[in-house]
Amino acid sequence: MTLTASALAGGPPLFLLTAGLSHTIASTIAAAGAVAFAATLLVTLLARFDLVLRLRRPSRPGRQRGEEQPRVGGLAVLCGFSAAILLVSGFSHTAEQLLAPHWRPLGMLTLAGLVVFGVGLWDDARELGYLPKLLALLLGAGLVFAAGFRFGELPMPWGAWRLGLLDGPLTVLWLLLLANAINLIDGKDGVATGIAFFASGSLAIIAFDLRHPLVSLLYAALAGAALGFLPFNLPTARRYLGDSGALLLGFLIGALSLAGFIDGTGRIPATLPAIALGFPILETILALARRLLDLRHPFHYDRDHIHDRLERAGLGPVALVVATYVGGGAFAAAALAVHFARNTLWASLSFTAVVAAAIAALVWLGYATTLWESRLLSLVRRRLGLPRASRPAGR
Repeated sequence: MTLTASALAGGPPLFLLTAGLSHTIASTIAAAGAVAFAATLLVTLLARFDLVLRLRRPSRPGRQRGEEQPRVGGLAVLCGFSAAILLVSGFSHTAEQLLAPHWRPLGMLTLAGLVVFGVGLWDDARELGYLPKLLALLLGAGLVFAAGFRFGELPMPWGAWRLGLLDGPLTVLWLLLLANAINLIDGKDGVATGIAFFASGSLAIIAFDLRHPLVSLLYAALAGAALGFLPFNLPTARRYLGDSGALLLGFLIGALSLAGFIDGTGRIPATLPAIALGFPILETILALARRLLDLRHPFHYDRDHIHDRLERAGLGPVALVVATYVGGGAFAAAALAVHFARNTLWASLSFTAVVAAAIAALVWLGYATTLWESRLLSLVRRRLGLPRASRPAGR
């Protein structure tokens, strides 16, 4: 079952998008975000005794500050997101009309989310290796693909490219990428939660403008849940997102992106979620490149992420989170610019400026030198007689 304009992208309730009722839909979407915010805030406040004690464990060196950390972010986000959907659909006729035709795919999405949340919760309590988490993410991705969340087509300069047999593998890879991308940037107080809020909020706005009110509502609920947890997660954090929260946020953002951007021609402009999530995607690609070029295991933890180098460059906790928010917010703003100013010079300039600034920041942090001096490229460099790089900056 491929999601089309009659499935999660909008479905039968599209009559609600008449001019006279558009403000009602916007109010319903805003209400979903507000309910998710309040519910997440409340759950985070209440989850402070037995449950917190069971979810405390020594953190990996450098992963988070403090000897023991209450990792209740996944529980709070899951409760806030679910409460928003249930309460808004129960009290709003508009939300009920949006949600009711799609309970099956939404149920499968919920089941997949519980699988991802469960393995993350297990890891928060008992430090799992990468293999159990990978298997759980594969299971979750398979469930949402079976429910109809998929790319289907990709836009190309010569027209839409129907993926066919590649649809399943690319969908699974996309979900694995985003779940791990949010998890990778969850290394310092507030970073992953804030970036998830920026991405979800911008995608909610884009989905609404593309007349996909249900997906906009779900993204708004996800953004509200992230924002509700953020006050407890900012420096110095009293609650932590944990793998249960980071994997869940990334997985849900990725799954909704597969349903939210089918335009009138049936094509999926996949560039929009990719741009909005540019910061964590860039971090993930960079981490994989560093490890592979250095002939190390691509999934083994290290302390050389962007937030680690920002800290070594002298940024304190508050300055560090502000710097990452500037980067994540810039990518989210670029996605909005590419959408609302599409096919204009302004959209191209906005995207190019953000990418150029990101590359400049990575060079300043010394990543160009790190890659050039990696074990694999060093072999190539010596064979070709090329010079070594200068000492990396920002380390």
